[in-house]
Amino acid sequence: MHRFYFKMLLVVALVAFCILFGVSVAKQGVDRVNGPVPNQVIVGKKDTENEKLLLQLQRERKAREQLQDELQKARVAREKEIDPINKTKVNTPDNSNMNGIGNRLGDLMQGAARGVISVFAGLFDAF
Repeated sequence: MHRFYFKMLLVVALVAFCILFGVSVAKQGVDRVNGPVPNQVIVGKKDTENEKLLLQLQRERKAREQLQDELQKARVAREKEIDPINKTKVNTPDNSNMNGIGNRLGDLMQGAARGVISVFAGLFDAF
């Protein structure tokens, strides 16, 4: 009888792990597609088309501002690459492919770490 209960406990733990992990992955996917859920929720008031349009325009404006900031930083960096005496461009190695691979690998590792942490946090929250 002792083995039966041990096996049942393992099966229940495995099912709970799968459920909690699935909920965590689904929540991250929804957040990635729709953006994070705002902290303040207005109850009883439905969003109208104008409010949705206003929110979309605000998001687009923030994205444009971020792109402008990045463009300005890129311009400053490019000006630093030009030799002030000869007014010629300084030769710098092109490591864009390696940077992209490193960024993707870092994102993968960060996602895996978040998943593992959220699973353990979910297990602790469940009990």
